[in-house]
Amino acid sequence: MNEVLVNYNEKDLLIYFQQVRLLKAKEANERNVERTKDVKEEKTTFKGAMNNFGHFFERNFRNFDGLTKSINESIEKFNKKHSEVISKEAAESAIKILFEKDKYGLAKLLFVASIVLDDEYKYEYVEEGLQEVSLALFDKKETLSEIKKQIEENYNAIGSKSIQSIEANVLLALTAAWFGILLPFAPLVAAVPIAVVAITQHDVLSGNKDRIKEEFKKSSSEKNAFYLALQCTYIQRLKKNTSIKEDEFKEELDSILKSINELKSDLDYYLFVENESTKDNIAKNKAFHKFDERLVKVLELEK
Repeated sequence: MNEVLVNYNEKDLLIYFQQVRLLKAKEANERNVERTKDVKEEKTTFKGAMNNFGHFFERNFRNFDGLTKSINESIEKFNKKHSEVISKEAAESAIKILFEKDKYGLAKLLFVASIVLDDEYKYEYVEEGLQEVSLALFDKKETLSEIKKQIEENYNAIGSKSIQSIEANVLLALTAAWFGILLPFAPLVAAVPIAVVAITQHDVLSGNKDRIKEEFKKSSSEKNAFYLALQCTYIQRLKKNTSIKEDEFKEELDSILKSINELKSDLDYYLFVENESTKDNIAKNKAFHKFDERLVKVLELEK
């Protein structure tokens, strides 16, 4: 019998990872509840008494009952919305297919951003959940948390607000339009599916220029700052990627800076020549300068 191939998209994969995080939280919580039970056989010893005291303190400090309720409510909410979720085997296949032509990791970075900024459910045991997803995507448990930290630090250095105060889903949808990539959180973006093309900054610059400029013109200063923060994170990841040759890195960096400078040039025209949306465009202008300052630090140009 011939095997039937089923194509899964980025949204299917995102939903799968949402379930992974929720179930990992349940597993971690149950393990902690079991671990902090009284050690009855050691009660008569000093060590046993100290263990029991430590477990009693942790149970009360961590509020496992509250965690259990929160986790179960999130899982129930998820199950009501998703009656079917792809299997682990299907997810592994989807990862391979969706990102096999993602030469420098830009598509995967944007997909990871949709995971680490996902707030559709209340995720307890955040680190444990991200580690589980990271193992599936990168075969390393620390990579997702590392990317999450980089995105947050870069945005907080470039934007005027804290990243926690903005609506992540909206930012990702519009940022995806600028990169020319379809994301789970970007249902209105008419872009090329990740699996079809090898995504580079050159593709974005040459193939989506008019749409990028139009989206940029309409965007808020927060969306602009988020786009720049993701570009900064992308450069950060490229710089640390030992499999990329120096000339390849320079070529990709040059392409990134050219695309950003084109947007900055348009912004200068809107602001200084046409005097359009003055307040928001002044904030955007400041973000570009902050991007330059952040890039100096990311590229470790200061000695």
